[in-house]
Amino acid sequence: GAAATAVVGVLRKYKSENQLPLNAELDAVEVYADVRGFEADITGVMHVADLAVHPDGDAPVETVVTGIDLDYATVGPKYGDQVGDIEAALAQDDYEIDDDELHVAGVTLLGDEFSVEKTRQYRGDGELLEVDDVVVIVSNEA
Repeated sequence: GAAATAVVGVLRKYKSENQLPLNAELDAVEVYADVRGFEADITGVMHVADLAVHPDGDAPVETVVTGIDLDYATVGPKYGDQVGDIEAALAQDDYEIDDDELHVAGVTLLGDEFSVEKTRQYRGDGELLEVDDVVVIVSNEA
């Protein structure tokens, strides 16, 4: 029941953020969580025309690097004039991350000299909604 409650909550939030009334119909919703037995509740309460449940499936979502933040207090004194080259290479996505090392502009930065920003994304049709371990994809023409 917790996953079904999470789905209803995230769909309510979706409707609110998109200025849709709570009784507005959603064309299609895909749920990547075990909400078996609660399908009728979700479709009824949230007015979902087509609900697809994938209780054991992996959501078509990937984690991607969106940026690298340098610890300038450490990197500046250590690499001095090379910092500009490091920043330019990062801006062009010309780097490699290997475990806890960042290889960029001919130098290797260690884990305490940088942090990696990541986000989860979905490249298909519809909008990705996530809460806890529940992934919901909403496709709506409205």
